[in-house]
Amino acid sequence: MASWRDLDGAVFAGTGVVTDGLILTSGICPYMQLKANMKDGTKELALALAAAMKGK
Repeated sequence: MASWRDLDGAVFAGTGVVTDGLILTSGICPYMQLKANMKDGTKELALALAAAMKGK
């Protein structure tokens, strides 16, 4: 399991979709959307992945 020390230099931008090099991630997953009543970022994450793949 990663510790906070392993995340030095990582990008965190809250609840949106974040690109950090080759890594794409969304701050809100479907589970958190249900539990915290926040907007699920799956669609935006999929669109970001498609856009990243388009450039390759």
